[in-house]
Amino acid sequence: MATTFTPQQQLPDILKSHPQVRVVLDRYGLKGCGGKHGPAESVEFFARSHGVEQGRLLAELEEAARGPATAAAPARATFADAAYRPFFIAGMAVFVLIGVVTGTTMLAWMSGEQSFFAPGIHRMNAHANAMVYGFAGMFIMGFGYQALPRFRHTQLWRPGLALTSFVLLLAGVVLRFSGEFFGQQGIYQPALVPAGFAAGIAGNVLELGAFSLFALIMWKTLRVDGRLRVYERYVIASAAWFIVSVAFCLVLFILTHCASDFGVLVATVAMLQESLRTVQMFGAIGLVVLGVMLRFLPTVFAFRDPGEKLYARMFWVINGGILLAALAFPFSMAAKRDVSAGDMLTISRSAYALGMLLVVGGYLTLVASFAPWRKARVQDRSVKFIRAAHAWLVISLLMIVFEPIYIGAVQGTFGHGYHAGMRHAYTIGFMTMMVVAVSIKVVPNLNGVNPARLGRLWPVFALLNLSLVWRVVGEIAGDFDPALLAGIHWSGVAAGVALLLWATHLLRVMFLPPSEAPQRVDDITPQTRVAAVLETWPQTMQVFLRHGFTLLLNPVARRTIARSVSLAHACTMNDKDVDAFVAELRAAAGLGHDCSCSAGTAADKPACSDPPVIDADTSVAETAREHPATVAVFTRLGLDTCCGGAESIRNAAEHNGKPLEDVLHQLEHAIREEHHDKAGATCA
Repeated sequence: MATTFTPQQQLPDILKSHPQVRVVLDRYGLKGCGGKHGPAESVEFFARSHGVEQGRLLAELEEAARGPATAAAPARATFADAAYRPFFIAGMAVFVLIGVVTGTTMLAWMSGEQSFFAPGIHRMNAHANAMVYGFAGMFIMGFGYQALPRFRHTQLWRPGLALTSFVLLLAGVVLRFSGEFFGQQGIYQPALVPAGFAAGIAGNVLELGAFSLFALIMWKTLRVDGRLRVYERYVIASAAWFIVSVAFCLVLFILTHCASDFGVLVATVAMLQESLRTVQMFGAIGLVVLGVMLRFLPTVFAFRDPGEKLYARMFWVINGGILLAALAFPFSMAAKRDVSAGDMLTISRSAYALGMLLVVGGYLTLVASFAPWRKARVQDRSVKFIRAAHAWLVISLLMIVFEPIYIGAVQGTFGHGYHAGMRHAYTIGFMTMMVVAVSIKVVPNLNGVNPARLGRLWPVFALLNLSLVWRVVGEIAGDFDPALLAGIHWSGVAAGVALLLWATHLLRVMFLPPSEAPQRVDDITPQTRVAAVLETWPQTMQVFLRHGFTLLLNPVARRTIARSVSLAHACTMNDKDVDAFVAELRAAAGLGHDCSCSAGTAADKPACSDPPVIDADTSVAETAREHPATVAVFTRLGLDTCCGGAESIRNAAEHNGKPLEDVLHQLEHAIREEHHDKAGATCA
């Protein structure tokens, strides 16, 4: 009989029963993802997220399944199979050691001295460099090397060079940070100690080499058919802006070191640093995030698809705005100091304003095109982070628009706190929040862990947003009264705790994934362990609950106590008749043989037994897979069996506002009808 697969079937189930189809899935980007049996995804989800026509994928899987039922020879593991790991781990380390520790220390400096400049310009620049290239850059490179080749069903070009880029970037970030941060001789002294200056130069050169390799590898990898998809243009443009920004950073580093005095140092920073930050934030980091959003949000999280045409138009708008703003700002600052350059000042300021309006307009247009305010069609823990990231992006962009009003009508001068708040709303609120959102979806899948079985990370979400509100409001308040900066370093502590929790979560998924071997049994007797019954026949949960074993609703109890307690012991402790209880469990599991049919073999009789009871904690996808008759019920109730199928029936009903009892009743009715149809056919 020919094997038939459905879009709702889970990859692990297919690969366990038909390991020979692995070669098909590897061809479309599964290689190295999810371990031996792949990630907890349906065929439909895999096809959509990897850009494969679903019908073609099913046909190829079914054709491969007709071959010998032997597992494909495991391919030799390569760096490209898990390229993201060293980058993600290094990025988290940089954030913790440099972002949290030194960042919070500098905030405490500002708080104690009641001055934004207390740590010194070089130390602040060293911190910023590490966050842009050591944190954001690491995650961007790692995701690019891991995911983008799979989206195009191709191999990473020259994985050895990708590994080299990691070594160069890590060494460069460490050298640049240590040289500039520890080489500062004093707040008002521009020159670094000689060793610090040499280390900073070497670090910048290594960073330049790393991002040059990244751009080359991405270009060679993505142009497999001689052209780039629209979202890939954003990735390549981001890589180009990374190169430009690192070169710009090197120039600024040399000029600040060589400044003749503190006044020249401040003037140099005032003239060039804003252009550098524009290129880093909106070009290098922002463009790749926008590109990933186009490829990721509609297919993985079911956000509205904005279409490639809009993205293609905004590509030129945003890049043109970045270029215009970055070039115009230094001219406006130079003209400001030259009293005779009135026309030049007007022209350059107008050009800068136009450039930033193009950037802001482009970003706002693309964010709105995903309609993040609409009710999510997929219930996933990443969605709340994505929505928060979009909200903080809008806040940062609106702060840019209103900054001239703030300077002219409110402060009467440049507001360092307001400007810093805008940057943090973008870098932590938008950039970091999107890094968290994508990583907590991708890392579990790459390690074969179902994200639906992991924590929702609400503490991370709450602490991160609380720290951001505290930071942005506190920095703006510091413009009006420096004394209000007191205690602002605690916002850094809150952000640090949030991201430490996030980093610990990812590391546990990578290196200590849930690996308990399920307890499976063929029969139910008084000596059978409680966990073995539940793991073999999840539908028996309702029997346990009817008899008062409500502790089993706690997943911790199911993983611990239930694995060591037998049914006889449990009944003795709760004053239950063990024989009657076992009989009821056997009936729910379909092990009873009280079939009213006299005909039929033993193999036929399970079809005649009472239908199993639905367990509310079983996933929607698993229920649909085991009982096809329930698909119509799920569809009628609006419960997703594909993208959101990893959710339990209980959670799906709650998220969609459906009474759980009504959902279970309709599902059990459909199964009963299906069961009776099978029984009638068997008896006939």
